[in-house]
Amino acid sequence: MSNPKVLWLCSWFPNDEDQFRGDFIMRQAEALSTILPIEIFHFVAHANKSDLQVYTINNTSRVTIGYDVTKNNILSFRKQWRFYNQCLQEYTRRHGKPDIVHVHIPWKVGLVARYWLKKYNIPYIISEHYGIYNTHVADSIFTKPKLVMYLNEKIFQSAASVITVSKSLGEEIKTLFGVDYQLVPNVVNTDNFYFSNITKKNTFSFLHISNMYAIKNTDKIITAFASAHQQDSSIRLYLAGAMPKAILDQIKALPCKEAIEIIDEVTYKDVSELMKAHHCFVLFSDWETQSCVTLEALCSGRPVISSAVGGVQELIQPQNGILVEAGNITTLSTAMLAIKQHYHQYHLEQIAADAQAKYAYQEVAALLLKSYQSLMSS
Repeated sequence: MSNPKVLWLCSWFPNDEDQFRGDFIMRQAEALSTILPIEIFHFVAHANKSDLQVYTINNTSRVTIGYDVTKNNILSFRKQWRFYNQCLQEYTRRHGKPDIVHVHIPWKVGLVARYWLKKYNIPYIISEHYGIYNTHVADSIFTKPKLVMYLNEKIFQSAASVITVSKSLGEEIKTLFGVDYQLVPNVVNTDNFYFSNITKKNTFSFLHISNMYAIKNTDKIITAFASAHQQDSSIRLYLAGAMPKAILDQIKALPCKEAIEIIDEVTYKDVSELMKAHHCFVLFSDWETQSCVTLEALCSGRPVISSAVGGVQELIQPQNGILVEAGNITTLSTAMLAIKQHYHQYHLEQIAADAQAKYAYQEVAALLLKSYQSLMSS
């Protein structure tokens, strides 16, 4: 079977305004580009410029990003609509009509894909990465106007297939919109994230990396660590990310403040170095769709302590970490002490090998290509 002609419509993608927005989608594009050239279209509204940015990934896949400074939502949507339709026309001139459109995060580019389905008979696949289909997150779909729910239902039900990064997300979507789903996880660049011996050996260190939003419960991680530190003063906690003042004030007031180190926002490559340095990754979120950073920790051969929520609970078993009750600071503190006490029982290289077999570029790329080929043969 010949390779299909595939273009991606991405609601999120790294751009000059926000280099981190949708970086997990970009890594899936990097993975797929090793075996299949694709084209990626993304529009950035409310940026500080109005032009096109065109570049390639792995010298095979082409990315086109449109920027617009329009602040009016209606005008912005019209310009976005025009941008995507012009991109399709230009793509068709070069390659002919695409075989498949792959939508990443369907609101709002799924409206474009559904229009192309109706007008040009181009089938589309949805990959949903955005965990808004529950009441745990502040910006859930249930807080939106009823029209948004209605249009999302139409987008999902018109898709040839639906991909989610976790079972929990897939079940939420299935419950809401009555569609089946398949799993394709987020991807990890294992050229960066791989097993290496721990570089900080004088102490036992926990690492937490996040955007420090309230849903991540960084303050509760600190409280749990402080409690554990009272029983074992040799442990250390490292926090990486933009730190709110309230968190800084909380740390300053602690007797164990010298045992907590703050690291500024870091790059993807820096994250891999932090994983190599520390013993255990800690996550205590109220909700996670999957958690890319947990995948990265596992691919680095580091056990993970996490709250048992969303997609992240699907990643952790006794051999690679500990799941604790969401919001229960006492159980988190106990888990910190337990993982240090029993750390010798974790086979770090095996943790890395097991994770890489699921989340490495070649594994995820193969799953995506299989989805396209299945659609082409149906």
